[in-house]
Amino acid sequence: MRSIDFLIVGSGIAGLTVADHLENDNQSFLIVDPFLEGHASQQSSGVINPITGRRFVKSWYYEIIKNYFLEFYSRIELKLNIKCIQEFKLIQKLNSPDEENQWLARTADPEYSGYLDEFKATEFQGTIHSKNQIYCLIKSMYVVDVNVLLNRWKEYFKSKSLYSNLKFNYCELSKVEHGYLWGDHEIKRGIIFCEGFRVVENPYFSWLPIFKLKGEFLEFKAPLLNLDFVYKSEYVIVPLGNHRYWCGSNFDLQDASLKVTKIELQKQIEFLKANLKVPFEIEYHGFGIRPSSRDRRPVVGAHPGINNMFILNGLGTKGFSIAPFCSKNLVDNILFNKEILHTISINRFLQKGFIPQNPFLG
Repeated sequence: MRSIDFLIVGSGIAGLTVADHLENDNQSFLIVDPFLEGHASQQSSGVINPITGRRFVKSWYYEIIKNYFLEFYSRIELKLNIKCIQEFKLIQKLNSPDEENQWLARTADPEYSGYLDEFKATEFQGTIHSKNQIYCLIKSMYVVDVNVLLNRWKEYFKSKSLYSNLKFNYCELSKVEHGYLWGDHEIKRGIIFCEGFRVVENPYFSWLPIFKLKGEFLEFKAPLLNLDFVYKSEYVIVPLGNHRYWCGSNFDLQDASLKVTKIELQKQIEFLKANLKVPFEIEYHGFGIRPSSRDRRPVVGAHPGINNMFILNGLGTKGFSIAPFCSKNLVDNILFNKEILHTISINRFLQKGFIPQNPFLG
């Protein structure tokens, strides 16, 4: 029987940041995740954009979040001996008069002067179809190298016997006087669920209003394309290095199937043809399913009716920007009883009438 303080279910960006904070606080833990299909973190572009939406508003809590994730990833780079985050400019095509007006209004706002600027399409140097188009420039945003970060991080935890490819089976969990038993593990301080969209199958947290948001993407190679910025229109094109690029993604609430679709493949190919002047070759067509809450905010905190059971979920499209901050908020709450930020606390759903489940009672 192996005794640990915490069991972490899920090894996406949520689970790994939780594990890092627990390790820093000298807590023992095990991460379990067999890497099932639809894993959102591993398929993500890693884009961290300070300005989002058609109204060009700042991302939630961005000023605080930015300082936190920059410090966090700098520390992780040193810890894992990798380079995983890079600053870029983002050039966005404005597709309607309304978008142009919204952008012009933001550029006149002093609060946004450090983020938005004008951009001349002549700077595309013949690689982007830019005739009669209007663009805006976001001066500074970030891209996390998802594959480098996640793969090396998992290797690190595996090397310390802190990671297992086991699948967590809810039926095998039993509650005992001083914690939980699961397989040959005695869990003394709690279970932290960071399982992404599969939370809808979780008998302890399925009452939460978290839904599946599917996105498909392409990875392509274009030897004549030399973008040193992120390009955004109907889709986003992100440089991966060595003339390889990530393109995506759509938002599909109707189709949560664990497969790619020919329809979306064709849409993204047509987008590339319409925007690029150079030839390209599709190397990979993939998908990921993001967990998103009803109010588009993360869900963080303790189960209101079951002791020592916690959740970090609902990160949506902003996982790589907000996970370090939210996981720190959760771990500090568990270990030091610090208050969780109200806008991300699980308790906000109790106030809205959602009824938590407790399978241990029935």
